[in-house]
Formats: sequence, C-alpha cells, structure tokens
Amino acid sequence: EIEAEVDGHGKYLSVRVEGNGEEVHVRDFPLRWNTEKFLPICTSKTFINKIAQKLTDKSMPSSCNVEPSYVKTFDGKYYDYSINDCEHVVFAEESTRPRVVVTSKKNQQNHIVKLIVDGEKFEVEIPKQTRHSRGVKATIKINGEEKEEKSLLEEQERELKETYVTKYEDGVYSIYSNKYGFEVLADGERLKVKTHHLIFRNKATGLCGDLNGEKSSDLKTGRQCILSKSKLTGYSFML
Repeated sequence: EIEAEVDGHGKYLSVRVEGNGEEVHVRDFPLRWNTEKFLPICTSKTFINKIAQKLTDKSMPSSCNVEPSYVKTFDGKYYDYSINDCEHVVFAEESTRPRVVVTSKKNQQNHIVKLIVDGEKFEVEIPKQTRHSRGVKATIKINGEEKEEKSLLEEQERELKETYVTKYEDGVYSIYSNKYGFEVLADGERLKVKTHHLIFRNKATGLCGDLNGEKSSDLKTGRQCILSKSKLTGYSFML
C-alpha cells in the first residue's frame, strides 16, 4: 500500500509505504520541478494523460465535435454543417485499407453511429431524447449481430476486449479502441471523436478534417480538393 501527498504549496512530497508487515515513511522530500501544472491530480484521467495534455497544450488526445448545426475539426476549425439521414464519413484513415472509420447518420428518431476497427464493425443506434423516448434503450450491433445491452456489458467485464462499448448514466455511449487509443462518444444528437494525433496525424479524412495541426486548408474532400463552401465538402463525404 502506498500513500503520497504534496504540501499545499507543491514544494514537498511525503510518502508512506506499507507491506510485508513493515512500514516506511519519507517526509518533506523537496520537489525540484514545478508541480503547479500537474497538481491536483484528477482521478478521471490518468497521470500520463495529464502530462500529455500539458506537453501538447491540451491537443492530445485530439478531439472533433459534430454538433447538430456545426462541426469543430481536430485542428480547431469551425464550420456550419448538419448531418442528415444519409450516412457520412466523420473520420477515416486516408488509406486504401483504412484501419479506423467512423460514420454517422440521423433520422427523425435515431442517431446511428458506426466505428469500424480493422474490419470489425461496431454500431450504436441511439434514440433522440424526447418525452416519449425517455428510457428507450439504444440498439447495439457488432458485425451486424444485435447485442443485448446488459449481457454485452457483462461479457466485456469478463473478457478483455480490444474494442468495447460503454454506456454512461447521462445517456452517452462510448466505443473505445484500446489498440489505437481511439474513442467515439455519442448521444441522440451529438458526436465526439478522440484520437492520439501521433497515430493518425496527416492521415485523416472526413468531416473532422485532416489532423495535421493547421487550420488552413483543414477541410478537403476525399480527393484532396478544396471547395468554395464547407457545406459542399460535407456533401462529398456522404456515402
């Protein structure tokens, strides 16, 4: 068992280690580096994630938001666009055989999100929240086979999966790929894509942009064309 604490000024570290019937204390060990940017530690994120956030000025992991009326790309470009009942490519690795693809479409009742990882397809159909649809569960499919939500979550707890689905209390669903550190978060209206840009940097295409760290010329069609209006580029990603 290990307990550690830092004084209120972030200058001294005290540690207690207990095990095998012994206990060791280290008190007021001086810290030679500035802890202001790393403390206090948020338990909802790993310490490594927090360090990466600080070193990259909160650009890692990169995130893209697809809202009901606009999109914010990985590189921070905002443009007006609404996904309709046609399936759109939100993100795809720019390759003849992409390892990761994210698509989305909406109809009057549902938001349908797909994540394809190394050919394995995960699909979540999330009802839009209205007073008549509250309590209605999402439909989850893996490789076209519908999965009962409770049994799927129990199965994932028993077995270590490379990609898994999580439901949060606020109705948000997450599809997370351990292999690529890639996550899709969605509810009945919105979608967020998160990825470590070191893996797909300058290799991305779709509504979320090219992930090259620059806002200029961020939005290109699948054939690398820059169109006069962002909406036209969005149309090019319809399937």
